[in-house]
Amino acid sequence: MTLTAASTTETGTHRFSVADWLICLGLVLASLVVGLVHVPQHQQISPIDEFVYIDYLAKVSTEGVVERGEETGDYAREYFACHGVSMYTEPQPALCFGPNFDEDSQYPFGGVTSADLYTPLYFGTTWLMVQPIQWAGVQDLAQAGRYAGSIWLAFALVFMFAALRRIGISRWVGLGLGLLLAGSLPSYWSHTFVSTDATALPAGALMLYLAIVFMQTLRFGWLLISASAIVTLFKLQNLTAVAAVALSLVVCAGVEWFGRSELRVKERLLRAFKDKRTVVALSAVAAGIFVQAVWTIIRSVIAVGPAPDQLVSEQIGFRALIAEMFKFFPNAVNGATAPQSLGVNGVIVASIFAIIAVAGVLGLIASGDRRSWGFSLAVGTLVVSLVAGPALAVANLATSGFYFSLPSRYGLALVPMFVCCAALLFSRKRWLANLVAISGGAAFVVSLAITGAA
Repeated sequence: MTLTAASTTETGTHRFSVADWLICLGLVLASLVVGLVHVPQHQQISPIDEFVYIDYLAKVSTEGVVERGEETGDYAREYFACHGVSMYTEPQPALCFGPNFDEDSQYPFGGVTSADLYTPLYFGTTWLMVQPIQWAGVQDLAQAGRYAGSIWLAFALVFMFAALRRIGISRWVGLGLGLLLAGSLPSYWSHTFVSTDATALPAGALMLYLAIVFMQTLRFGWLLISASAIVTLFKLQNLTAVAAVALSLVVCAGVEWFGRSELRVKERLLRAFKDKRTVVALSAVAAGIFVQAVWTIIRSVIAVGPAPDQLVSEQIGFRALIAEMFKFFPNAVNGATAPQSLGVNGVIVASIFAIIAVAGVLGLIASGDRRSWGFSLAVGTLVVSLVAGPALAVANLATSGFYFSLPSRYGLALVPMFVCCAALLFSRKRWLANLVAISGGAAFVVSLAITGAA
């Protein structure tokens, strides 16, 4: 199959030069700047479940895994009492300096954790990252855990840049879009607090990079399948990234074989199904679903009590599922809350990203060569963005026994695909490439002026 893209060479396997490595270093430094600027401003706990994540991080080195029905520990409870939760509760000095933290009713969910949903992979990995940060002088575990978010972000930026270079995107555009990602609201919410969402952007960027490598070489399919299982174990929602690249591969195979007019329809369908790209794609999705199914069983077996009532349960119905279809595209670029909660700078950053994301995905579908990887990626990304919401809602109902309106941040793993589509589209014209690169850099600078949730 011939892969084409106007001003890019999608089949090009660009070797990393010294200049590429220097840009990667620059992106790593940008991720560190994000942490150094924002983390010291966080006086309160993030409302996005950081309380139970801090608890898990404090326990992972000794307990390994947090069990369903388990009570939160003293460290997290003291942190909650002394710092409060942004947009919800103020610090409680009497409780903070009290003799003990045994009164369950004083804490979220009656003192019972809700983080048992997650495997210990994120927390164990972050705990390892925290060690050198604490040796460097950041003694507080929660604070060090927040700084570790910059390391997760650095992985995302480097894999994102590497993926763009593999398909021939210029260094200038790759740098600009990397800065756009670094300064985005998902980076603010997921990489400057302790959050399992810190795995989403790295997962999406990694899956994108491995899919491109496989697409270009038709080798290393086992690596794509293995990575699918691993990123899904970090967090179920990362399966959206797996599904997006998998569907892209299936579309690629389908376009090739259904373009063979000399073959009968049944033969085209059979060959498309047996195509290596289709086999690897389906295997990758199956691997992600399998490991999550195993983890669901393990959670049930080791449970010590019922899950807490988080008071978010709603009735699921046709209208609710339709609403879920439009949660992720392009709202995933807004991060955890409405951009307005972070003031005018938050609105500017989110708006720039949303425009670039929508234009990239829809523009490639409307004007892209159907034989190109970009077209397949855009189709796969858009379809999964629309289907993933209802699918995750049903999956949560099946695994947790209740439905709740999904936050747009559950689609964070799709954001690197939005970026890649934008890179392919805007690279067709030099002035557009320059504009998107400059916009990314400008958004990064503006994001550094965000002072916290209003």
